[in-house]
Amino acid sequence: MLTFIIICATLLGGEGIQQPFTFYVAHRKDGKKGSGSREDPFGDLQYALDTVPDGSVIFLGEGTFSASPV
Repeated sequence: MLTFIIICATLLGGEGIQQPFTFYVAHRKDGKKGSGSREDPFGDLQYALDTVPDGSVIFLGEGTFSASPV
């Protein structure tokens, strides 16, 4: 179950809103970084924040996550 949403939305251009990219973060027991997809979520919030493009939506799985201020 996803319990938190971080939205970093931006409006681009005069032709409307660009649809954001969607990524997922969850605690992983396998130690892999993941691709950020729902089936293969990033294992670390800071890695996700450093990796995803501006305007992306990041869904966080259950648990406590930390990241450095931007």
